[in-house]
Amino acid sequence: MIVAQANKKPFTPGRASWRETVRREIEAEGRLVILGVGNEERGDDAAGVLCLRRLSKLLGRGKKRDLLLLEGGVAPENTTGKIRAFSPNRVLILDAVLGGRRPGTIFAFDPGRIAEEDLTTHRLPLTLLIRYLEESIGCRVTCLGIQPRSLEAGRAMSPAVNQAAWRLARFCAGLIGRDISRRKPSRPAPRRTSGAEKRSP
Repeated sequence: MIVAQANKKPFTPGRASWRETVRREIEAEGRLVILGVGNEERGDDAAGVLCLRRLSKLLGRGKKRDLLLLEGGVAPENTTGKIRAFSPNRVLILDAVLGGRRPGTIFAFDPGRIAEEDLTTHRLPLTLLIRYLEESIGCRVTCLGIQPRSLEAGRAMSPAVNQAAWRLARFCAGLIGRDISRRKPSRPAPRRTSGAEKRSP
C-alpha cells in the first residue's frame, strides 16, 4: 500500500474515471499484466491482493492468452522476472492507497505523483518497480487505488473495502469475458449431408 505523507496533497484522479481507465487497459491491443499488491496482515492493505484473487477465481479457465494475473504481496519486485518473460505492453497495478477519500473509494492515479520518499508498506517503494518496468520493458504502467479504512495489524478487512475489491474484480472480469467472446472466432456451421451421402460407403 502507498501511504502519502501528511504534508502532501491527496492523490487526485485524472480526467478518466477508474472504470474508463480499466476499460482502456483491458480492451487495448497487446499483452496486459494485472498485478495485485498488498499486505494481508494489515487489514485493508490486502485490498489489491484480494481483488486479484477474486478476479482469477471469476475468470477460471476463461483467461486471455495475452493476459497475466500476478500476486505481488508485499514484495511486488519479486514478480519482475515473470513480467519480463511475458513482455507486456501494459501493467495495471491494484493497491490500497491513502488518497484522502472515503474508505472503499476506487480511483485511478498518476504513478508520477508518488514521491520516492513517501512511506510505503512494501519492502521497496513502488516507484522503483514502476520505473524499472517502464524503462527496462518499455510498458505503460497504470495504478488503481482503493482507499483503506484501517491498516492496523491483525485487523480484518473493513466491509467498505471488501465490497470495493469485489466491485473492481467483477468489473474487470466482465470486460475480460466480453473481450474473449468478441475475439474468439466463430465455429463453422456443421455440414448437412443428404440421405444418399449417408448410405454411400
